Amino acid sequence: MSDHRAMRHALCTMRFALYRLVTSNQRPASSDQLSFNHPPGDNTMSEIAKTPQPPYYAVIFTSHRTEGDYGYGEIAEKIVKLASRQPGFLGVESAREGVGITVSYWSDLESISLWKQNSEHVMAQKQGRKIWYREFKTRICKVENDYGFSKKNSKRLLH
Repeated sequence: MSDHRAMRHALCTMRFALYRLVTSNQRPASSDQLSFNHPPGDNTMSEIAKTPQPPYYAVIFTSHRTEGDYGYGEIAEKIVKLASRQPGFLGVESAREGVGITVSYWSDLESISLWKQNSEHVMAQKQGRKIWYREFKTRICKVENDYGFSKKNSKRLLH
């Protein structure tokens, strides 16, 4: 498997595990409860995080990757597990088609600040600047309203 295909597979695996976490409405007791078994070649991850009623916060991470994996998949999987255990973590959504966009949801600004300072996350950030990303931008927003639609339920979801 090429580095590029391996990276895409790792990202899809991570997204699937996050989807299972956020749609279960539970937080895992341990990282062992997160499963990273996702069929190879299935690069469609369009599930939407289940978030509580606003207000809450969104951290939007937009990036362009460098070529090659260079350990990215392994660290990304580890960081996702770690983030899911942090106080205030609500869920995540991610997509990559050229530009990568990952939105993580948090209950408050203090939780975001503590996550940004987490020692393992800081180490991954340094690796990202040095190896994995050509460029990135992080934005933090307060979600004051959200609404949606699900064909499954055939009704409009409004908080």
